[in-house]
Amino acid sequence: ECRSAAAAAAAGRRFSVDERREIMRGVYLSTQYGGSVRFALGFVAGILLRETHLLRKGRRPPKSVLVPVRGYKGNSSADRVRETEGPDAGPLVFVRRLEAGDYAKGFMELLAVLTTVGDVAEGDFIRRVRDVASGPEYVYVVEENGRIIATGTLVVERKFARSCGVVGHIEDIAVLTSAQGRGLGKVIIHALTRVAGRMGCYKVILDCAEKNVAFYEKCGLTQKEIQMVKYFID
Repeated sequence: ECRSAAAAAAAGRRFSVDERREIMRGVYLSTQYGGSVRFALGFVAGILLRETHLLRKGRRPPKSVLVPVRGYKGNSSADRVRETEGPDAGPLVFVRRLEAGDYAKGFMELLAVLTTVGDVAEGDFIRRVRDVASGPEYVYVVEENGRIIATGTLVVERKFARSCGVVGHIEDIAVLTSAQGRGLGKVIIHALTRVAGRMGCYKVILDCAEKNVAFYEKCGLTQKEIQMVKYFID
């Protein structure tokens, strides 16, 4: 049973409160058993303690975010987009976590707009989605008419500085070429900064080309310092 629990934890399964209580009880009792049992239960305990910490701190990332953004040029056929009212009136855009089925919806083709993708089979993609399900990197997308048209990633770094604070790194912002000019980049940035706030990050940072500085300033970020990089492959 302990090995089954460990396998479930490794697969990213979320446990109920009662299940957590029973597993932690098993961890306590396992001290009298052999090393393999102790290791398996210890592994599960680590997962549960991490989940408990995130729950207490309110740091579990949301599965989706509704982002009201002025200037977004919505599409009448766009999935789950509606207008808000009041002084901040504008489209309310549905941004969600990456799913295994997004391979067939063109996610890799979208990412190729930004960088070299390589040959990624669907099986490899699905395994990667499972890998990132529990963090510390969280990939969000915008879907329209069955296609993924925008994406961005938040990488959460836990530090010793700032009383063991948390920093959010925004990465891999990409918008499908045919969907550019509609404000989708701004939608993704707003969604990721909201998630970072919910995760308890005391700041978010990103790297960008000089030509994109003005865009990110419009999204509420400020230019600071200089990026340094060393590549190990071409």
